[in-house]
Amino acid sequence: MDEEAWVRHAPRLLRWAPSCAESEAHVAAYLVSLGAADERAARGAAASASGLGVYLDRVSPEDVAWLRSQRDVALMQAAARTAEGGDTSCEVVLLAPQRALRDLVADAAADSSLSVALRLLLERAAQRTFTLHTTPQLTLTRGAPAIMGIVNVTPDSFSDGGEHVSPEAAVAHALELVEQGAQILDVGGESTRPGAQPVDEEQEAARVLPVIAELATRLNGTVPLSVDTMKPAVARRAVEAGASLINDVGGFRDPAMVAVAAEFDLPVCCMHMQGKPRTMQQAPHYERDVVAEVDAFLRERTAALLEAGIAREQMVLDPGFGFGKTVAHNFTLLRRLDELTTLGQPVLAGLSRKSSLAAISDQAPPQERLPESLAAHVVAAQHGVSILRVHDVAETRKALAVLRAVNRPDE
Repeated sequence: MDEEAWVRHAPRLLRWAPSCAESEAHVAAYLVSLGAADERAARGAAASASGLGVYLDRVSPEDVAWLRSQRDVALMQAAARTAEGGDTSCEVVLLAPQRALRDLVADAAADSSLSVALRLLLERAAQRTFTLHTTPQLTLTRGAPAIMGIVNVTPDSFSDGGEHVSPEAAVAHALELVEQGAQILDVGGESTRPGAQPVDEEQEAARVLPVIAELATRLNGTVPLSVDTMKPAVARRAVEAGASLINDVGGFRDPAMVAVAAEFDLPVCCMHMQGKPRTMQQAPHYERDVVAEVDAFLRERTAALLEAGIAREQMVLDPGFGFGKTVAHNFTLLRRLDELTTLGQPVLAGLSRKSSLAAISDQAPPQERLPESLAAHVVAAQHGVSILRVHDVAETRKALAVLRAVNRPDE
C-alpha cells in the first residue's frame, strides 16, 4: 500500500523554507505550469500561504473535495483528466503549514492512498541520516555531504582525461584523494562527457579492474570503492575486484545491471540522463518542468530497483547535472534540489568543474573552475545533498567546514 500510494500520487515538497521569496516563486511557477492559475494569481497564492507547498498527482474528485473542506489548507487544482480506465483525477498543489498537513494525515481514513502519500512525504522529509552497506559502511547525513573523490582512468574525460590513465597513476591519485579527505572513491574507465565515444567492455574493464583491485588491497576496507560504469559485465567484475557501490549514469535502465546489483545486494547510485553521452547535449528539452521530469524518472527507477529486491535506503539518487540539460536546466535543478533531497533517499550531486559553471562566469577551462565548483558544492549542501562527487577534495572539504561551522556553531 505504501509504495503504491507513493508512486500514484508522487508527492513532492515544493518549498521547505517558509517566507522565502525565492521558494514562493518556485511554487508560483509550478502552479502556472500546471494550468492551475495565471502568474498573478499563483504568486498571490504562494505569497499569502504559510508553511509548505506540496505537489500531488492523480488526486480523485472526492479527495479534492475533501481537501477543500479542510481548515488552513489552500488548494490549487489543475484541470481534471480521465485515464483509459475511466478514472478521473488531477494534479494539485497544497499550500499549508506543516501542522495542517499532519492534521490531514491524522484525519484521513487510514487506508486512503492520499493520506498514505502525505504521511510518507512527511516521514521521508524528516529523515536526515542514511547508512549505505558499502565496505566499510558509509553513514550519510543530509546537508552534511560525504566527499566522493573522482578517479578517472580515461584518456578523454572532460576535465582530467589522460592525467591518470595508467593503473599506477590512478592508484596514486586515489590515495592522494583519501589523504585529502575523500570518504569514498569513484573509479571510472569510460568518459561520459558530451560527445564522448563509447568504449568496449574489455577496454573499460582493463582500465578499472587493476585500479580497484589494488585500491582494495592498499586501503584494506577502510574507504568504500565505487565503480562508475554503464556495463553490467564491468560492474560484476569490479564488484568481484573490491567495489561495493555501483554508480550507473544510465540510471539502471538495463535489466542486466539491475540484476547485478540485486545479486550482490549492493548499494547503487542511479542517475538521470536524457539521451546518451554522444548526443545528450544536442538541444535537451523538457516538456514542462525539468525537476518534475527528473523526479518522475528517479521514482520510476526506484520502483524497478525495489521490485528487484534492492532496499530503498541503499539507493542514492543523482539528478545528473550536465547530462542532457541546458545551463538553465542545471541551475533550476540546483536551486530546487531540496525537492529531491526530501524524498527519503540520499542524493548525490556531481557539479565539479561542469561547463554550466563556466557559462555563467568567464568560460574558464575545466581545471580553472574551482571557485565556481566550491560555490555550487556549498549551495548543494545547503539544499540537502548527502554526497558530493568532486575533483578537488581538499578544497571542497575546507569549504564544507565553513558551512558546518555556520550550521553547528557549538561543535
